[in-house]
Amino acid sequence: MNFNLKPESIGKGGAFNGSYNGSYNGSYNGSYNGSYSGGIPAPFLSLALSRSRESTIDPQDTGRHCINATQFSNEVLDQAEILKNWSPSVRHALTLPELLRPIAFEKANDDSQVLKLGDQNALTLVRPKMAFFQGQIGDVIEFAQLREDRGPEILAQVTETAAFWSTILPMHDGKTPATTELLVLATDFAKFIEMRFKHEFACPRPVDYSPQVQPMIPTPMHGAFPMGHMCEAAVVAHILSFLVRKSTAMASTVLQLRRLAWRIGENRIVAGVHFPVDLLGGLALGNWIGEYLLACAGQSGKKISGTLTFDAATSTEVQVRQLYMSGSPVCTAPQNPSEIEVTEVPFLTDLLARSEKEWKWLVPEKIQL
Repeated sequence: MNFNLKPESIGKGGAFNGSYNGSYNGSYNGSYNGSYSGGIPAPFLSLALSRSRESTIDPQDTGRHCINATQFSNEVLDQAEILKNWSPSVRHALTLPELLRPIAFEKANDDSQVLKLGDQNALTLVRPKMAFFQGQIGDVIEFAQLREDRGPEILAQVTETAAFWSTILPMHDGKTPATTELLVLATDFAKFIEMRFKHEFACPRPVDYSPQVQPMIPTPMHGAFPMGHMCEAAVVAHILSFLVRKSTAMASTVLQLRRLAWRIGENRIVAGVHFPVDLLGGLALGNWIGEYLLACAGQSGKKISGTLTFDAATSTEVQVRQLYMSGSPVCTAPQNPSEIEVTEVPFLTDLLARSEKEWKWLVPEKIQL
């Protein structure tokens, strides 16, 4: 699942606006952005640009731009400022390694994987036993009764969820470019983490257990637990909740964001490609990633709770949903939980600040961000 806006199309249209603006952005931005983002332009456009150049240049003209060297100088600007000169995809390529640098994975036992920050345990996920997954086949088959009702959502959410979030908060490339870029970066980062857990746990999918499941969409070629769609939806909901935290409609908005995140995850169970327990693991991981990213952006004193554990087999959907909707932690912590200090990532701090400014209109003047 993506927050499906290709980094190169941020601020220019692309997939996100394609949901709303249709053929205009599809044709105009498809060719224009293809060439100006470093991609391969449509042949007719390349020829048209060449002929246009011939009619506008003067070979005898010696005029040159006098470039302000400070715009690109390492001696004057910090890295966050320099990054603003590059395309979003380049910014992401440079920022993701910084976010991933302190993260390591360690096998605690056959069923547990520990996500570490440096040498400190941050989050332990516990995989259910195979018999537990087998016991949930009946649940998956029962969820299939909702396919006719949920079908349009399921098909749309295979690759795109931005339109769904934008029905709650009015996001648009031209109006909220920083927020969009932040969410793309956040979900891209989440993929690295969730895929490592999926690989380590190597949990089969429902279709591997029963021919009665018959998924309504192709089954992804990676492990089931934890659920990636739920993980990324939880990250998006967490970050958007932070951005609107001072709105007078904060409580209502945050609850809707959480309900949407849960429904996106639940739709994957209805589709027949996940177990209910996969959703729970994805939610726990997504909440942690959301907190980690905000800490790396200078929030919460650049600290995050450590020594957290989530044992999906000992949790029920009803219990976890109640905790999540109320804003309570879904992971368990020791009596005296540790706090882990993270390294601030300057570009992420700047991107979050610019995202906050895009939502100032939601905040009464006396408590402006």
